[in-house]
Amino acid sequence: METLQQEGQAEEPQVPAPVPSEEKMNWGRFALDIIETLVLAVILFLGINAVSARVRVDGFSMRPTLEDGEFVLVSKLNYQFGEVERGDIIVFHFPMDPEQELIKRVIGLPGDHIRVGEGAVSVNGQVFKRTLYRGCSRLSG
Repeated sequence: METLQQEGQAEEPQVPAPVPSEEKMNWGRFALDIIETLVLAVILFLGINAVSARVRVDGFSMRPTLEDGEFVLVSKLNYQFGEVERGDIIVFHFPMDPEQELIKRVIGLPGDHIRVGEGAVSVNGQVFKRTLYRGCSRLSG
């Protein structure tokens, strides 16, 4: 019986020695985390603004596709990899006031003949009929 008691005593769990308080805040690590977060936020902000822009629609010339006061997210890289096509909606600087940006729909390309008259617009002899196609106006004929 003594053998069983001795074996039982040997199996009693031992209480670990107290560890220094882990609740103390490591201010150096906290400051480093804050700095890393701020640097990442600045890099993302600059990267996103380098490839896109937010433009506010001012006026009703783009109705019904875009309404006055709406904001449009514009890609600055789109035409680095492709050409402007008829029906695209583009943002450009107004030649008479380069600080002013205009948002317009492309109805003609270089070499096209545009005629405005008698209440209609014609492109290369075809009457331009506004039809909505993925948010853009397209020629139909």
